[in-house]
Amino acid sequence: MTHPAPARATEIPVKDFRQIFVWPLVLDKKPGENWFNDLSKKICGPNWKKVSDLWQPVTGKQDDNDNSILGTYEEAVYFHDFVRDFLYQKDGDAQQKVFQRKDLKTLTATIGDGTSDKDYHFAIDHCTLHFFPFGVAILTLELGFDAGANTPLTLDQAQTLIDYLRRAYAPFWKDGAPGLSPKNVTINDVPCGLGDLQDRTTASAAMHKRGFREPMFPWWEHILAPLVIEGTKAAKENKEPVFRQVLDERIPVMTTLSLTRGEGHRSNLERVSDGDWFRLAAADAAGNDPYPYNPDFLEHYRDSFFYDRFHAHRDGGQSGATRFLFAGYHFAAVGAGWFFDNLVTEHMRRHYRQMVFIVQLEHATLLMLSSRLSHAAKHKNLKNETKNFRTEVIEIENEFLNFTHRYRFTGVSNQLQGTEIYDKLRQSMGIDRLFDDVRTELQQASEFALALEQHEATEASHQLTEVATLGVVIGIVVGALGMNVLIGKPLESCLTKIYNLTNFGLAFDLLQAGAILAITAFLTLLFVFRNARCKLKISLIILVMCGLLTSGFSWFGLHPQNAAETPPAQNQTTQAETNEPDKTTQQTPSTNDLKAPPALNSPVENN
Repeated sequence: MTHPAPARATEIPVKDFRQIFVWPLVLDKKPGENWFNDLSKKICGPNWKKVSDLWQPVTGKQDDNDNSILGTYEEAVYFHDFVRDFLYQKDGDAQQKVFQRKDLKTLTATIGDGTSDKDYHFAIDHCTLHFFPFGVAILTLELGFDAGANTPLTLDQAQTLIDYLRRAYAPFWKDGAPGLSPKNVTINDVPCGLGDLQDRTTASAAMHKRGFREPMFPWWEHILAPLVIEGTKAAKENKEPVFRQVLDERIPVMTTLSLTRGEGHRSNLERVSDGDWFRLAAADAAGNDPYPYNPDFLEHYRDSFFYDRFHAHRDGGQSGATRFLFAGYHFAAVGAGWFFDNLVTEHMRRHYRQMVFIVQLEHATLLMLSSRLSHAAKHKNLKNETKNFRTEVIEIENEFLNFTHRYRFTGVSNQLQGTEIYDKLRQSMGIDRLFDDVRTELQQASEFALALEQHEATEASHQLTEVATLGVVIGIVVGALGMNVLIGKPLESCLTKIYNLTNFGLAFDLLQAGAILAITAFLTLLFVFRNARCKLKISLIILVMCGLLTSGFSWFGLHPQNAAETPPAQNQTTQAETNEPDKTTQQTPSTNDLKAPPALNSPVENN
C-alpha cells in the first residue's frame, strides 16, 4: 500500500478548527464568610446570567432531518452516577454556582508581524463561569472557526492560532510588540486594543505599580468583567475578591482539528510530519525546522503525548482516523472522516470537555491550597501569630478533606476509551503526584501546629504552677504568723461594716468565695489563653493579695466580728421615766451602748 509522503504544514488544508479554553482562577485568601453569595450577587447582572439548572443542551451537530446527533443524554450516561451529581446539580446545592454570557457573539483575532497581519474570525459558541465555595473559579470559552467569514485555513495557521490565542498576557517582547500574542482582538465588532501591553515601557510601569503583577490583555478583562483579576486596574482600586491565575500566561486549551478532504480522509493525517505532530501536541507555533526540538529529546515524550487507538495505520483500515494529543496545558483531537467530524467533535465539546474541567479544577485547587499553606507558614515564627497559624492550618485541612470527598474523581466512567483518556489527562497534569505533595505538606503543617499548641499549653501550665505554688506558700506563712502587723484598725472597721451589711455569716462567706474564684479565673485566663510573660508580675501580686486576704479571714476566726469584738460591756442603766417637769433634756447614749455583734465562740452577755 502506497502512503503519501509528509507534507509541509502550509500545504495541508483544515476543514474545521475549534478551541475550548478552560481557565482556572483562584483566591489565595477568602475575604469573608459570605463572600461566595456576595460575589454571586455581584456577578449576576446585564452580562452574566445565573444558570439554575446545569442540565442544559449544548447546540450541536444536526443530521439531515435537523435532529441533534448527540445531546445531553448521551453525555450524562457516559459518566458514573456520582459524577453526574456533580456535573448536573441543581442550584439548590451549594457545591458551585454557574453563570453564562450569551451577549458575546463573535471574536476576531489579528495575527501577524506588523507587515502581513491577518484577521481570523470566530463564533463564540459557549461562555460560562463556574464558582466554587473553596475559592476557585473556572472560565469556559468555546470558539468555532467561521469558515464563511475566513479564507481557507491551513495547518500552519492553525498551529499559530493555537499558540497565540491562549496567551493571557505577554510572555516577552519582540520588535516592540508582545511576542507570541495577537496584535489585537475584536469582540462583537468592538476592538479591545492592547491596553497596558502596548509596549514594554508601559507594561513595566503598570507591573511595578500593581505590586509586580503582570497586566492582562484587555479582551480577557472584557470577557470576565465584572470579575476582578490580579494585575488589572480594577484589582488595585477594588476591594472585592481578587482572583489570580494559578498558571503562567498559557491558558489551558482544548483543540479539535479536522483534516477531512474529499474521499481520501486518511491521507491528510498521514501527510502530517512527525515534527508537526509534536508541534500540535505541545501547542507550538508553526516553524520551518523539521522538529520544534531535538528529535532524540522528543522521543522520550512520544508515549505520553499521543493516544493512537484510532489513529491511521500503514496497513490501512477504516477511511477515517483520530489521534488524541496530551500535553497538560493542551488537549487536542486531530482526525478526518465522518465519524470524527460528527461524533468525535461532539465528544470533545461534551464528554471530554467535562473531563478536562474536572482535572483542571483539581489541579487549580491543589495549587491554591499549597499556596495558602506557604502563606500560613510565614506567620508560624512571628510573635503572637502562632494562634493564627493554627487556625489557618485547620481551615486549609478542612477544605482539603471537603474537596477530596466531594470534588476529586480518580475515575469518571466505565467506558474503556473514556477511562484511558481520563487517565492520560491526569498523568499529563501530574495530578496524583501533586495531590501526594499537598497532602504531605498539610500533614507536616498540622503536626507542627499541634506541637506548637502542646508546647504553649505545657509552658502555660508550668508558669501557672510556679505562681500558684508561691502564692500558697506565702498564704500558709502569713496565716501561721498572723496578720496583726499588716491588718490594723482601718481594715478591721471595714470588714466589720461588710459583715454588718450581710446580716449573717453565710453571705459573707459567699462573698469571700466569689472574690477568690474571680481572681482564680482571671489568673487562669491570663496564663492559659494570653500567655504573656510580661504580665507574670501582675499576676503574682494579685495572687499574693488573694493569699493575704484569705489569711486575714483566718486570723479573724472565719468571720470579722471576732476581730471587731469589744471588751465586755459595763452595766448600763436606762433613764427612768420621771414626772419632774423641769428635766427637758435626755441623755444621749454613748458609743458603749452599741453592742458588738455576738461572737460565734461565746454566749451573748445580758445587760
